[in-house]
Amino acid sequence: MENFYELKLSFKRLPVLGNFKYSPLTPNFASEFIIPYMGRVFFLISAITGFSVLANSQKSIVLQHPSPTILEAEDARRAAEGLFPRCAVGLPVSDFDPTTVGSWELLSDGMVQWHFKVAVPGARGMALYFDRLILPPGGRLRVECEACGLREEVTAAHLDPSAGWLSEFFPTEELSVQYVGPSLTPGVSDIHLDQVAVAYRMLHFPFFPRISEKDFGDADGCQVNARCSPEGDNWHDQRRSVVRILVKEGNYYGWCSGAMVNNTAQDCTPYVLTANHCGAGASVADFKSWKYYFNYESSACANPPGEGTLATQTVTGSLKVASSSDASTVTKSDFLLTILKMRPPASYNAYLAGWSTSNTGSSSGVTIHHPAGDIKKISTYTQALLSATWGGTPGTHWQVKWTSTTNGHGVTEEGSSGSPLFNSSKLVIGHLSGGSSFCTQPNNPDYYGKLWYSWDQTGTTANRRLKNWLDRANTNPTTLSGRNNNCSTSSLPTVDFVADKTNVMAGEEVSFTDLTTGNPFAWTWQVSPTTFSFSSGTSATSQNPKMKFNNQGNYTITLTAANTAGYETKVRTAYIKVTGNISTPEGFDESIPTVSFIPNPAVDRIEFFTDWDRVGNVRVSVTDLSGRILQTAVLSRETSRLNFSFQGQGLFLVRITSDNQPEAVLKLVRTNP
Repeated sequence: MENFYELKLSFKRLPVLGNFKYSPLTPNFASEFIIPYMGRVFFLISAITGFSVLANSQKSIVLQHPSPTILEAEDARRAAEGLFPRCAVGLPVSDFDPTTVGSWELLSDGMVQWHFKVAVPGARGMALYFDRLILPPGGRLRVECEACGLREEVTAAHLDPSAGWLSEFFPTEELSVQYVGPSLTPGVSDIHLDQVAVAYRMLHFPFFPRISEKDFGDADGCQVNARCSPEGDNWHDQRRSVVRILVKEGNYYGWCSGAMVNNTAQDCTPYVLTANHCGAGASVADFKSWKYYFNYESSACANPPGEGTLATQTVTGSLKVASSSDASTVTKSDFLLTILKMRPPASYNAYLAGWSTSNTGSSSGVTIHHPAGDIKKISTYTQALLSATWGGTPGTHWQVKWTSTTNGHGVTEEGSSGSPLFNSSKLVIGHLSGGSSFCTQPNNPDYYGKLWYSWDQTGTTANRRLKNWLDRANTNPTTLSGRNNNCSTSSLPTVDFVADKTNVMAGEEVSFTDLTTGNPFAWTWQVSPTTFSFSSGTSATSQNPKMKFNNQGNYTITLTAANTAGYETKVRTAYIKVTGNISTPEGFDESIPTVSFIPNPAVDRIEFFTDWDRVGNVRVSVTDLSGRILQTAVLSRETSRLNFSFQGQGLFLVRITSDNQPEAVLKLVRTNP
């Protein structure tokens, strides 16, 4: 049972901290302050004008680092299964609660400060993943490596409310986290640490002595830097299209390669093409944590003495629009297409590679890639490509054998997956799935999924084909040249949506209408909790989906929409409120489409929509809550709008019947203009 202690004190300001209640205070005003003491928080009165709260619990989160033997065995298995190579694993943080972790303090300027530490003893590299990080205006979160003098800071302006946030990797076994800003308000702002990512290979600091790979300088010795002459002399533009990708899939982190690609609209849409096995099973939030590195390369043929600032040109966040499957495996031609959060800045000097849908093997060309997450390399072939099979589907891949050149005998390694294969015309014709070439066996073949197959043969829907995205106007070219990323400035979409009703019964269908401006062409819907289903043939990528919610409670709806500049997100928290269960009216035929209307709330009119050919005429009556009829109408395809002729605001009922269905009753909210 809670013990309440009543204090009457005068404070300038008081933060919302811990598990207590207080009545509103104004500066220098004596007010009654009521504290329920919970046994885990104690209070220190520091001065008549200040108040501090310290958590009487753990100041640090300490986790045990994983076994190197287990990691090595898992990596061997993943390599055999064709999965992307990990460089780090995420250790889950359980029961993370800001009221019981770290210390809180009220600052002299009225802001609050929260501080805690995260440690993995024995680790040499760490990053933090917050699955929820929503900061109030004026708030900032800092992750700091005190031992190495490095830090990273974010504010609300840097964050996507629908996604988590992944910090940089720091060479340390302990990180310090500090929040400074206004008080955190439940339901409005939120900080939740979900994982501690522990680096153990293919990063710039070794985790275990026996697994000492890093990323910079980790590629095998036969590899050729992309700026070497003569190997890279004729591929300057194509080199600028290639990116290193830090992949997150669940609690696994790793490296892949990819390339920005052009589209027939020539509008600089920031598409990146990589391999399906590079994390196609990642969640929407995972993709929004992917980090794309531009110009991670040597400025000359020789390796530079250190990484320096090579890894500073990045774009964080992407949206998956198409893949050969939704599992991270080499399926069919093994392609994955994403849209970056935004176009890379002009200072990155990025290039959008051209491509060819030809199924004729090229006699020569190159791949440009990031083996083991290292700086950009180039591998050359001078033997004609052969059509090959991977996983049983004939003709999905190109077989390539690499050639010895002036500065080495380039091959591919883990981390090269997804890299583009260029033909002799400098066009992308494939994306790397895998193979058996090594510096010790440089003449063994590698296999690249054919762009020809990925174009329109991997599936019949847009989320399984490149054609629907790289040729949105359906012009059906066979080749497209590359271009510089120098299109005129374009604004990100302004995302919004509305539901035809927000207070529903469990099992009742809800229609959502996209109201996004800025010419969007890709949509992804998320729902929390996940006890719902899409209905009437719609899906998570439909522009205007329909959903049914299974359980009572509140559902948060998130829409991410993309245009030629990138993507933005709209979150409506607790938007759909579900109560009770819906019963199916006698005689109801589920094969007949339902009738819905938008907008809701409305001001002076609503628009009805359905499959008019199947439904027939629709009879509508608007009543108040007592059942008094205020307006009636008969609607059809030609007269589908109802202009209100009744007065008043508030909640009304819209009763709908059609030639083929019994009556349905929907709620309507009418507001002032």
